[in-house]
Amino acid sequence: MINGVSINGVRKECAVMNELASEQGIEGLDNLLARVTLYDLSQPLYSGSPGWALYPPVGLEPFCEIQTDGYKAERLELITHSGTHLDVPSHFIADGKRLEEVPVGEFQGPAAVLDLRFLQPSQAVGAAELKPFRERIRQGDIVVLCTGWGDKRSHDSLFMYEWPYLTEEGAQWLVERGARAVAIDALSVGGWPELTRRPPHVTLLSAGCWILEDIRCPPEVVQAGRCHLFAFPVLLQGCGGSLVRAVAAVAK
Repeated sequence: MINGVSINGVRKECAVMNELASEQGIEGLDNLLARVTLYDLSQPLYSGSPGWALYPPVGLEPFCEIQTDGYKAERLELITHSGTHLDVPSHFIADGKRLEEVPVGEFQGPAAVLDLRFLQPSQAVGAAELKPFRERIRQGDIVVLCTGWGDKRSHDSLFMYEWPYLTEEGAQWLVERGARAVAIDALSVGGWPELTRRPPHVTLLSAGCWILEDIRCPPEVVQAGRCHLFAFPVLLQGCGGSLVRAVAAVAK
């Protein structure tokens, strides 16, 4: 074990990815999928589900019913940054890329999963907290910050306002390590107070890193230490973010 990660697990991931690279066509993808387990990283959306306190709550209600209309449909009302969602540069950068301007292939890739469940409420995550994982983070990785707050999801103050957050220094350290994106199992990569909220967003987004927020980290994914992460957004024209269904593929 290194930093709590099974060496056999890392070797399995490398073997599976190398085998995929040597195979051709859809058969190679089929073989890969047979050798991984898929884990849902998404939080459920429902009327009044926990979310950013300054936004109106999510509304999800029946619109048509089989008994009266012959089919079932629902009406969904929400802010685009609700539930498990991602941010692209235009969320904080005036001339930053919008959703449709980021190639869809960017929203997936190899991921380094960092077990930060030892963090305390409102604790800042800087370079000092990240450096123990330096050997695990590779150029082009999606870096997943697992604080344990995804398991606390509720309307309690602890979840709504007191999650551990990435600092500007920590964000810059990840950019310099070549991170493609940063994910966190809390409402935001930055903290609740404005002074802690904006700097890490601007640092990451201005470097072209997208951000994935309000995920959950299944223990199997945390223990694996690495996975392949998929987080494809809805193609909302002109927007700076979108809800996603985030999924991690872990080698069996």
